[in-house]
Amino acid sequence: MLAFVFLILHLVNAAYAGKNIIILAGQSNMSGRGGVVNNTWDGVVPLQSQPNQLILRLAANLTWVEARDPLHKDIDVHATCGLGPGMSFANSVLQRAPRMGPLGLVPCAVGGPRGTRISEWGRGGFLYKQLLRRSRVARRGGGVLRGILWFQGESDTVNVVDATMYKRRLANLFNNLRTDLRSPLLPIIQVWRKIQIWWELGDCNFSSYSEWNSLIFCNPPPNQASLFDDIVQMSFLWLNSRDAVGKVGISALVKCTSAIRQLAYDVVPDSLDEYLQIGDKTSRDCLMAFYNGVMKLYGEEFLRRPTQTVVEKLYAFHEEKHGLSRSNNDVNVLRQSTILNDLKVGKASEVSFVANDVNYKWGYYLTDGIYPKWAVLMKSIA
Repeated sequence: MLAFVFLILHLVNAAYAGKNIIILAGQSNMSGRGGVVNNTWDGVVPLQSQPNQLILRLAANLTWVEARDPLHKDIDVHATCGLGPGMSFANSVLQRAPRMGPLGLVPCAVGGPRGTRISEWGRGGFLYKQLLRRSRVARRGGGVLRGILWFQGESDTVNVVDATMYKRRLANLFNNLRTDLRSPLLPIIQVWRKIQIWWELGDCNFSSYSEWNSLIFCNPPPNQASLFDDIVQMSFLWLNSRDAVGKVGISALVKCTSAIRQLAYDVVPDSLDEYLQIGDKTSRDCLMAFYNGVMKLYGEEFLRRPTQTVVEKLYAFHEEKHGLSRSNNDVNVLRQSTILNDLKVGKASEVSFVANDVNYKWGYYLTDGIYPKWAVLMKSIA
């Protein structure tokens, strides 16, 4: 926030002295993935991201055009771009400094289908040189570079080495940019994501809800935190205590993360010691406390045999969804097989054939592993 205030003061002092250039850099979160579903952007633009005649964008062909989302549509060309933080940030700047001159946004973020790591932004690389080139063009005709909005980092959480080196690599990148852009005091705002204590259980990752440096429009998350809040109340293990010197201990969020990751990825407790800075025994205790909390809170309601009413509701939903009143799995298909029913009573179709000069009256059936081991049933080799 201090960096943002400094940027505002910096911009106000330069009011009407040409375009105030702001570079947008990073990966997919910066280039914009908001509203993109199945590689298609829904076209919805919230009020905070609406176009403004004082906000321009440097297009890929190095000409100034009116800024509107998707800002990176001609820069991050290997993925579908949608809403990003750029327009919302620019509108917030203008609201706080209404007498400031026009803003010139310079999109440089590239996420592609797999994101970009901080190492790909190293000095001399394509992304780095593209940022320098577009920045130089943007400053022609009186444009003044006022700051960089940086949003990147998710791709560096895949392995421990990248995560450990991220802080050093990011500091080197910022220092190099200030040097090569000849602006040693250039404000750089790093966008951060405020993680909430709720999960998307589909992939056991934290949800995508975020606050972009408290500047960006976001919808409030659904009330899914209560499940974990209730579990946290079940054991003293989740308490965020302090040690003898007053240092705050491991938070309930980290402990819940340890338990969820052990369950989701089937990993041993000591595999999380570097990622979460949590010991083997503590991780194991968190898992047991989480398990006991779920059993106590929800065991009576969910961990029981389904009643006849529940079964009928499930069948009705299945029939409405799939057109079948019952599950049509391998066992039911096998029971409905007229061929198998004939074989059980000694009947079979006469399909004569010759193999190795031998005449056979009855044919064979190619089946999978669920069929019984009968001579006329030839199972495929798995």
